[in-house]
Amino acid sequence: MIEDKIKLNFLAGVQVGNDIYFSAWNMNGLFKYNPHTKECKFLKYFSEEENLGLHSEAILFQNTIWFIPRASERIAIVNLNSLDISYLELPRLGYRSKGHIPPIRMRGHYEKETKFLWLIPYTYKLFLKIDMEKKVIVNVEQWGNDESIKSFSVITQNKIWTYRNIHSEIQILDIISGQKAIKKLITNNVTYMGIQKIGTWIFVFPKLLEDGILLVNSDTYETKIVNLKGNQQWYYEYQALTKDGDILLVPYVGKTYIKICARLGVCSIEENKELEVKENAYCSTKLVYNDEIWFLSHVTENPIICYSNQENKVKYFHIEINRKKYNRDVVECLTQFGIEYNPVTEIRIFGEQIFQLSTYLHYIKKKKDENSIFVNKQIGEHIYKSIR
Repeated sequence: MIEDKIKLNFLAGVQVGNDIYFSAWNMNGLFKYNPHTKECKFLKYFSEEENLGLHSEAILFQNTIWFIPRASERIAIVNLNSLDISYLELPRLGYRSKGHIPPIRMRGHYEKETKFLWLIPYTYKLFLKIDMEKKVIVNVEQWGNDESIKSFSVITQNKIWTYRNIHSEIQILDIISGQKAIKKLITNNVTYMGIQKIGTWIFVFPKLLEDGILLVNSDTYETKIVNLKGNQQWYYEYQALTKDGDILLVPYVGKTYIKICARLGVCSIEENKELEVKENAYCSTKLVYNDEIWFLSHVTENPIICYSNQENKVKYFHIEINRKKYNRDVVECLTQFGIEYNPVTEIRIFGEQIFQLSTYLHYIKKKKDENSIFVNKQIGEHIYKSIR
């Protein structure tokens, strides 16, 4: 039996007004979701894409949303006024391998004072600087031949601090002058997966807490290790600051969230609670919505883990869209924008193709009664071909 609702998850999303615009992880589609009304709407397909898990991050620039690729080979740029989508191709040297790649491929940094976007390689090998106004890549650096560079960064006061596991170093890039500094580190083969700046200290988080948090003073470059009582959970870079200045850690492999109090380079565990997830949280990224921090999983069955600063508590929810409404939204999209996507994608996306055709025919009749003009007369034929 076909469910009445479609459960959606995403990693690439951004707040615009009261809405969240997101690229769905479990299907090809741009959606809009209002957390207050719980209304979700399908807006458009990403044309010529045949994969799922297309994007891992979204960045708002002026009146456009830049979707950073994970399974795609190009950045998708959505115009919020027209919903037109343009694309910026990645350098072919940085195309993904054919095998498995983790949910994060690269991370983007953009400061409002500038027009540039920096893409930091995570499971990638190119460091890219992009002019967002001209929509062109202006600088490419190859950071190694390994497909998994494992780097991550934080931006503060016009500087990007990037930890690179492959070199056991932090690169400090002044985004105004372009000057770089390198701080070599002794890490004893520890794998670090996250970074956060608190006061004058840069916190570099290990995959396992028992390996110790690495602290680097941003003024003096002094380093030290802070050891905490560990567990066997894996933490990637999904930490966030609470309103009290604590660090909230939600695991990738594990089901317990931890609050760490960090003051003047001293750390202690303040809270340790089990999450309402079946096995592992698989938290892959985070999104800030007003005073809330959403921890997002790439696993559809897992809920969005939401920490509310105002309420100072963790809550859970899913994003769902009524299947009939989704089908109506798709027909509306086809009618408005015409055919600008790959038929293979259409066959994969439509869960109820027969109902889709029926919905389309009803839609045509209604619009004819209203004397509406259609953008593309081949839409009905195209849907028919996809389901025969």
